[in-house]
Amino acid sequence: MENQLVLLKDPNTKPLDWPMGRILEVFSGSNGLVRVVNVKTSAGILKRTITKVVPLPIPDDPATEEKNI
Repeated sequence: MENQLVLLKDPNTKPLDWPMGRILEVFSGSNGLVRVVNVKTSAGILKRTITKVVPLPIPDDPATEEKNI
């Protein structure tokens, strides 16, 4: 999950205007599930709950994705 590109949800703006960021660090809860992430954006590093981020569907290695088509 680290290094994943994400959009940061903002209820006051349209989804096309949500800022983009990259997950730097993940924090798990007592049950082992990810609850909070640190995200690097153009505004700096922000801490967000996992419910406030939307992962972008970008493959880790685009070259292998093209071969599978």
